[in-house]
Amino acid sequence: AIVNAAEDGRRCAFYIADDKGSRLSHVVGMGEAYARAVDGFEISPETLACGLAVAQGKRVVTRDVLEDPRWQPWCWLAREYGYRGCWSFPVETSAGTLVGSFAMYFSEPRDAYPRDLELAATMTRTAAIIISRHKENEERVRSEERLSQFGEASQDLLWIRRAETLQWVYLTPAFETIYGLSREEALSGDNFRSWLDLIVPEDREKADAAIARVRDGHYVSFDYRIQRPRDGAIRWLRNTDFPIRDETGEVALIGGIGHDLTEFRQTELRFRALMEGIPQLIWRAIGHGHWTWSSLQWNDYTGQTEPDSHGWGWLGMIHPDDRESARDAWSHAIGTGGFELECRIFRRQACDYRWFQTRATPVRDEAGAIIEWLGTSTDIHELRKLQARQGVLVAELQHRTRNLMAVVQALAVKTAGASADLRDFRDRFEDRLEALARVQGLLSRLDEHDRVTFDDLIESELSAVDGSAEHAVTLSGPSGVRLRSSTVQTLAMALHELATNAVKYGALGQPKGRLVVNWSVEPSETDGDPWLHIEWRESGIEIPAASEMTAGSGHGRELIERALPYQLSARTSYTLGPEGVHCRIAIPVAASVPEYEGSD
Repeated sequence: AIVNAAEDGRRCAFYIADDKGSRLSHVVGMGEAYARAVDGFEISPETLACGLAVAQGKRVVTRDVLEDPRWQPWCWLAREYGYRGCWSFPVETSAGTLVGSFAMYFSEPRDAYPRDLELAATMTRTAAIIISRHKENEERVRSEERLSQFGEASQDLLWIRRAETLQWVYLTPAFETIYGLSREEALSGDNFRSWLDLIVPEDREKADAAIARVRDGHYVSFDYRIQRPRDGAIRWLRNTDFPIRDETGEVALIGGIGHDLTEFRQTELRFRALMEGIPQLIWRAIGHGHWTWSSLQWNDYTGQTEPDSHGWGWLGMIHPDDRESARDAWSHAIGTGGFELECRIFRRQACDYRWFQTRATPVRDEAGAIIEWLGTSTDIHELRKLQARQGVLVAELQHRTRNLMAVVQALAVKTAGASADLRDFRDRFEDRLEALARVQGLLSRLDEHDRVTFDDLIESELSAVDGSAEHAVTLSGPSGVRLRSSTVQTLAMALHELATNAVKYGALGQPKGRLVVNWSVEPSETDGDPWLHIEWRESGIEIPAASEMTAGSGHGRELIERALPYQLSARTSYTLGPEGVHCRIAIPVAASVPEYEGSD
């Protein structure tokens, strides 16, 4: 205004450079028609006036545009708007950035004198301020437009509060979707108090304290729940709040971003409900075994809290001897794409360790990279015990089968040697196989730690050979005398031979015959271990011809007098007297017997 009021007819104009620094746009001066004519003037060393001044970074003074050849294309403009002299000055900010130009137009040809240049310098500095403010204003407008567009499109809630009053001054449309209220309703009255009232009572204090921290200059993130007034629905939100400072550094505004976590929380709750309903111990991990979450089952079983299991904390619940193998398994997990481990995990209730099979499946992103692991630990302690027992049983079965085959082979050889013909061999062999089968039947009915007892064995043999002769038999001795597994088969065969001969030739085959079987348990005189003493005594019989009796009892007698001492370290005696057979057998038995004394 000062320049335009000068008596020399001087006029001025300001131009601003675009963001690329390639063209000038008219800002003010010389009227709207002139502005339209020169708007977009090129900045280049090949142009003139303001475009040349900005390109060179120095003033361009043209005394008379009509006499300057460079102005020939633009002389029509000078004539139409009545100027002859044109001075152009680049406008530079205090930071040294060229942002535009300042021009003076004169109605007559005009040279630049020192006074004119001083005035131009003042005007240029003024222009720098004007243009800078203009650009800042334009940038602010563009920034507000971008923020508005971002806020309109964002599904997250963006808001701004005044730090002093905590009142909202800006809300994006997402507020209406999340809170179920219009922005006009939310911004009315004491909207900070109204906002707190929407938060469920359990979370209000936390939210209030978080806002207070932001007002003190801190950045805060917190989760909370609101109850929508329209439908009463509960929604989870996560706020990220931050201070906005003024020129003095004081917190003037509080900005915030509210993210709706409801769907995520509901999914998480369903996931937790599912995980907590599974009998296995469930966990999540990242990297090479760093846990990020453990299930309630893990916490209850081990006694370790969920936060304490994070990272490598879970390793403290693994048996010390298994920790190295656990680390090794994790070191190979990413390379193999799977994790599998059998280890012992501490059980709080019993203060012991049990075997678990632990497996984890990788969760991958779209590129195939592993982002986390989902793992389960399943109790296999009883399974391992069963597998171990199965191994023992298989080994025992193999051992017994080999022994049984050897016994059958020996029976066949012995029976064949004592048989008159094939029919006699078949009858004898079948009879002895049945006795052997009864023993195996007794053994097969026992549990792992059980033993065949002598009273079961003797009763089984006597009942098998002649169940109707109970009136002629007297059994006397303690019950429950447990026999060593290695002795049962051979002892049973010996008793079978005695019983068979008694039916054929002795007490169980004659009307007046009587059989008494006594047994007792006594400690050994040498080492004190328990021994079973068996006495078989027949009476009231007529002795058959010697040749017949000898033929019938040869195998049984050999078994008693030779096999038992050799195989079982037994002490035996066998006497065939006038009243019948009198046999004594003493063998070591299992350490746990009901009593050493008290036999009848």
